[in-house]
Amino acid sequence: MNFFFIKKGEYQKNKRHGKGIFFYPDGSKYDGDWNENIREGYGTYTYPNNDTYEGEWKNHQRHGKGTYTYAATSMCFID
Repeated sequence: MNFFFIKKGEYQKNKRHGKGIFFYPDGSKYDGDWNENIREGYGTYTYPNNDTYEGEWKNHQRHGKGTYTYAATSMCFID
């Protein structure tokens, strides 16, 4: 799988670390905090259908408080 990554921040030990934007081949993207190539901290994930989740992440998973917004209806669900 090919990835395209635009980095705002620094690499640490050749891994994404700090703040950055990662663009996936399916059109989704993650804009937020990274810890050694793992989505961790606070960030926004935009799905291929333009739904978004903005909030806390741990080990690449939504974790903690956040808001999921459906692009088609603008309905929000808050964790």
